[in-house]
Amino acid sequence: MNEMIKEIVKRERPDFDRLTDISGYSFPSGHTMNSTAVYGLIAYLISTRIKKGKRVVFAVSSILCLLIGLSRIYLGVHYLTDVLAGFAVGLCWLMFILTISEKVRQK
Repeated sequence: MNEMIKEIVKRERPDFDRLTDISGYSFPSGHTMNSTAVYGLIAYLISTRIKKGKRVVFAVSSILCLLIGLSRIYLGVHYLTDVLAGFAVGLCWLMFILTISEKVRQK
């Protein structure tokens, strides 16, 4: 999905000094999108199996995703809007997966 959106939008990466070399388009941030979806799913799965500490699980997952997103800006490979879009698309993808999972589990 990330590559499809990148090909549609075709936003160039920031042109200021980067701390790392990277190619391809900038929008949305794939690292941010994937970490939001994967760590969100992991947090959900852990929270369904424990009785206490659910808030801690979601807080750790959220902080990890936030740090990954911020690191993409710090490295100079994404704009803030790329990272925000990565969070949004990652959350949408996570909600889609969880909805399908719940429907399958109910059958």
